[in-house]
Amino acid sequence: MGSCRASGGVTTDLLILNTMAARFVLLLAAGAAAQDVGGPPPFFQYAKTARWIVHNSTWGTLSTISTRKGLEGRPFGNPNSIADGPTGASTGVPYFYVSGMDQSMIDIAKDKGVSLTLSEAALPGFTSCAITSSGSGDPENPPCARLVISGSFLNISGTEEAAIAE
Repeated sequence: MGSCRASGGVTTDLLILNTMAARFVLLLAAGAAAQDVGGPPPFFQYAKTARWIVHNSTWGTLSTISTRKGLEGRPFGNPNSIADGPTGASTGVPYFYVSGMDQSMIDIAKDKGVSLTLSEAALPGFTSCAITSSGSGDPENPPCARLVISGSFLNISGTEEAAIAE
């Protein structure tokens, strides 16, 4: 299993299911569950903030190294829906349900290195990103939490983890 560092010193492992689902394992704190939907934790609590963003996000951008003709070797970002475990038992671990025909999965077949980007700006009802009284915001506003997780995809088909993801 590949391991790498993400922003804030968070260690991550990234996994994929051949059965059209994938999972990012966030090794943020052993046994720590994601927060319920609510306001974000204090910004200096990096691991809690990372789990909070994953728990509250419904999509993120999965980035790969392109294998598409004319774009070979270039970065490629693809929006993907995510969930963080079974309803009522969220974990802060993002799961993806993606077809093997998706361009990101085709890229991953050649180079398993990926990044997942999430932003508080994509979450409805949170104002940390707001810069005007009308609520319009800027995802680069410093109080607006962002998370980038980088690592390698691995096949977890046939494991207990696959059963949870399905």
